[in-house]
Amino acid sequence: MCLYIYIFVVETRQVLLMLLTISFAYLILTSPFYMKIAISHFSDFAEETNPETLEDIITFNTVTFSLYILNFAINFYLYVISGSKFRKDLVTIFHCMTNRKVPRKARTETGTFTSGGAVTRQQRISTTMTSTSWM
Repeated sequence: MCLYIYIFVVETRQVLLMLLTISFAYLILTSPFYMKIAISHFSDFAEETNPETLEDIITFNTVTFSLYILNFAINFYLYVISGSKFRKDLVTIFHCMTNRKVPRKARTETGTFTSGGAVTRQQRISTTMTSTSWM
C-alpha cells in the first residue's frame, strides 16, 4: 500500500511541477502584451506625434507581441522539459510509429498468397522481380 501512495505522490509532484512551469511561462510571456494593451487604452500613446517616441512604441509593440506568440510556441518544449511522463509517452509514440509492421498480402516465391505477417524486404523484391519479368 505504501508503494502506491509513494507513486501517487511522485506523479502528483511531477504534474504539479509541469503545470506550475506552464503557468509561470504564460504569466511571464503574456503579461507585457496585456499591460501594453491596458496602458494604450488608458493613455494618449495613439496621439503621439514625436518620431522618436513613435519608434519606441513600435519597438515595444513588436517585442511584446513576439513574447505573446512565443508563449504558444514554447508550450511543447516546456512539457518535454518538465514532464517525465510526457517524455515517456512521446518516446513510446515515436517508437511505435517507427517499428510498426503492417500486415499485407504478399506473393511468395511459390506463387501462393499469404495473408498474415509482415512482408520482408526480400519477399517484396522477389515479388516485384517475378511480377515484372514479363516486360
